[in-house]
Amino acid sequence: RIPFQTAPDWGNRRAKSNPIGTAHSLPCSRQPRGERSDSRILFCQRASGGLLIAEATMVMEGNSSFITEPGIYSDEHAVGWKKVTDAVHEKDGKILLQLWHGGRACHPILNNGRQPVAPSAIPITGDEVHTPEGKKPYVTPRALTDEEIPEIVAGFKKAAQHAKDARFDGIEIHGAKGYLIDEFLRDSANQRDGKYGGSFRFYPTTRR
Repeated sequence: RIPFQTAPDWGNRRAKSNPIGTAHSLPCSRQPRGERSDSRILFCQRASGGLLIAEATMVMEGNSSFITEPGIYSDEHAVGWKKVTDAVHEKDGKILLQLWHGGRACHPILNNGRQPVAPSAIPITGDEVHTPEGKKPYVTPRALTDEEIPEIVAGFKKAAQHAKDARFDGIEIHGAKGYLIDEFLRDSANQRDGKYGGSFRFYPTTRR
């Protein structure tokens, strides 16, 4: 368990911003966010307006759904993000980090050829993903084994610890919009048998 405060008294921070997407990391290297001064400026400009949420941050390497989203799966990421949180706190702001796994919305072009994973081997249809090579159809993901799922849960836990080390004021677990956790909750994406089949199984596990 990560001992984040569940109901903090944040004074006038009653307004909450929409999650702020800042895809400014370098492709492949996933440069820690704080290494880019423009990211610190972006968050600082909004620090006095309410509670900030840094959007769609990868909890595990090799699960990119966008071209340049950031990560929080290494000590280096925590160090880089701390430069952002320090800058926000200097402006008397509060900031959360949104923890995220792209699931079947990932693409091999964005992940050094790695096939995406999902509850079941069912691809996204009727849409395409943006890549450095242009828009591409989503590929068929590989169905996770029961043994792999606890490893992903552990990845969320480790990312939460990194977020704590980076001095975020809290975390938000991304469980919507067709990404991995949401996929486990939808019959259209989760056609598994066994303990991870059906809905409302994976998300409560990640919240422990």
